[in-house]
Amino acid sequence: TAGLPPASSIGYNDRTGGAFGEVFVAHESQLVGVPDGLSDAEAILTDPLACSLHAVLRTDLTDAERVLVYGAGMIGLGVTAALRTMDFAGRIDVVGRSEYLGQWVRRLGGDDYLRLPGDRKARSAVIAERTGAPLRMSRFDNPMLSGGYDVVYDCVGSPQALTECLKWTRARGQVAMVATGAGRDVDMTPIWFRELTVTGVYGRQIERLDGRAIGTYQLVHELMAAGKLNAEGMLTHTFALGEYRKALDTAMHKSAHKAIKVALDFR
Repeated sequence: TAGLPPASSIGYNDRTGGAFGEVFVAHESQLVGVPDGLSDAEAILTDPLACSLHAVLRTDLTDAERVLVYGAGMIGLGVTAALRTMDFAGRIDVVGRSEYLGQWVRRLGGDDYLRLPGDRKARSAVIAERTGAPLRMSRFDNPMLSGGYDVVYDCVGSPQALTECLKWTRARGQVAMVATGAGRDVDMTPIWFRELTVTGVYGRQIERLDGRAIGTYQLVHELMAAGKLNAEGMLTHTFALGEYRKALDTAMHKSAHKAIKVALDFR
């Protein structure tokens, strides 16, 4: 490992390569075996599902009755599934943009799929109605709620997404920042005025669960093998390496292709 440049993970520098290549460099301690009985289509989803499961395990759902998952991509759908896998019995609303994702939300245990209007006041009005929180207009025609969801997972990471996640969380509620984003132009006043707990979520870790320490990847494999975390069909598109242009186009325009997870297939 001497001389390797620093990076957040494999593939984020020009020395180790990444998973778009036929080979890449990793330390043996970073290798996780795939259990017998787990298909390639399931195994390829290990990483995104681990990110989603880790997000759920980072939040305290003990007294939560309703949560919002902001974003219905692979990570947001994974959070929805992980909430039910971890026996969360409360209400799960999911915000997304594409109609085809609604069936996935409901299949994975979500209660309702919300496609919100573009106007920011109208968007907040929908959330106010869903949660029973009065809608208030503050200075500069800025919509705010007196109440909201107990826990909100930001799975988009844009300034608009984070701002709305903060606004739509009740006082002393929790916001989990699952997606990565620049953080510019975000209205952070709810953090102070409503005493929110904002939790950063990064990838996968060593989880503390039921009195044991276990890697998130290994935990995902356990849950999948036990039938508790069902990701069947979420790998919607695979392409040979030579079709990488089609693969990237599909991944960048998921709505047009009704895609969830897109992968290169080296078999």
